[in-house]
Amino acid sequence: MRLPQSYLIHLMRTVEEIRLERLRDLVKEAGSIANLNRKANRNERDATISQILNRWAGKSGKPKELGSDMARELEAAMDKPRGWMDNEALHEMRASWPFQNIDPGQFERLNDRQKGEVEGRILAMLEKPQLGNSPVGGEWALKDDIFQQEPINSDTNMTKTGERSGGSSTGRRSRPK
Repeated sequence: MRLPQSYLIHLMRTVEEIRLERLRDLVKEAGSIANLNRKANRNERDATISQILNRWAGKSGKPKELGSDMARELEAAMDKPRGWMDNEALHEMRASWPFQNIDPGQFERLNDRQKGEVEGRILAMLEKPQLGNSPVGGEWALKDDIFQQEPINSDTNMTKTGERSGGSSTGRRSRPK
């Protein structure tokens, strides 16, 4: 189902809205506004961040907003990649980020070759099943060019068809599709 353009426009957010949400995330990560100010080499009592968060409107009547210069300053201070405060896609990625001890910002700072190496290692791990993780406790074997599973007799380490467990005639263990 494709949504009409009028619906999509309502789902889009401005960079100011994204930056405001990101600023809240940075304050939470730093522990307080004062801590964020310290990390950004600002006076810990500087009211700018508080004014932005509270949408304070000065004499102009327009709420104070987070500009590009300050966004880049805060990104650098909190070890985030350039543009992190402006990019909703990176923010949404954090919600589904699979690693507990690696920040998405750390991964983003890798060069393309390093990212490829990480991806290759993860793919290699995903392609070979771990013992005990295959269905019904058996091992995967290649039979007639299709993947099948046979239960293994733990006493003889043989399958029901009399083959040694652990793979095909080539001696390689294969993965299920």
